[in-house]
Amino acid sequence: RGVSIVQLNGSSDGLYLVGTGDNGPEDFADIKLWRGEPFHYKRPWRTDECNMINGTDGTIFPPFLDENSVLYVFTPDLCRAVFFTYEREVEFRRIPGLRFIVNSDVLEDPAINLDNQCFCLSDGTCLKAGALDLSECLGVPVVMSTPHFYLGSEEYFNKSIVEGLEPRKEWHETFVDLEPLTGIVLNAAKKLQVNLKLRPVEHYPSFANVTEMLFPIFWVNESASLDQKLADDLYNRIVMPQIAINIGSWVALSVGPLVILVVGAIALREYRRNGFRPF
Repeated sequence: RGVSIVQLNGSSDGLYLVGTGDNGPEDFADIKLWRGEPFHYKRPWRTDECNMINGTDGTIFPPFLDENSVLYVFTPDLCRAVFFTYEREVEFRRIPGLRFIVNSDVLEDPAINLDNQCFCLSDGTCLKAGALDLSECLGVPVVMSTPHFYLGSEEYFNKSIVEGLEPRKEWHETFVDLEPLTGIVLNAAKKLQVNLKLRPVEHYPSFANVTEMLFPIFWVNESASLDQKLADDLYNRIVMPQIAINIGSWVALSVGPLVILVVGAIALREYRRNGFRPF
């Protein structure tokens, strides 16, 4: 029996109600309701906490970010929210930024990270690290994973009959580079792999001896970056004023002691010449 796994056609996935930042910077662009609810409307997971819609939609983030910031993103493709943590400083088209990557706890084995047990199926079936079973959310036997099972369980990699799997950080990692003052996205890539669950089917000779495994169908790289024109505008409006302020601060620190020395020298000379006491 054929199963269609393509359900999106470019149409809207529903209305979002988001924060404006009135309650603080962290409230900016934070999704409050999706389709009128604070939880995924299908309730695909086992607890309200895992069904909750946390974070932004991933196209915009709150301002005033630093290395300690934790960024939540609600991803309809995964039927859940994920969170990003700081990895390193970057520079994109002359603009300094901070790179955030999906935290390793997000797709950790539920046996290791107990918080992920609510993402197991209703019958208690749990996948290992790096994979998320979306069959109950999408209604088709689809498992999402990182491309080439990057950072996933070695079991998926070792059991695969697909040749050419080569998980590599630079090719298969999801990340977002942000300008920290404004939260503007400089460069980002969301990378997901679609798999089918294969298992033996005793009534069909062709599938009777199939190894139970995740069979990769395809993977996608959904990426976006600031073009040169917009980057130049951001550089002139945000980066240049910061550079000017920093230069001004260093000049003030450098010139200040010199001014004090000059004034002191003049006062000392006047004192010696006229016996004048300036203080």
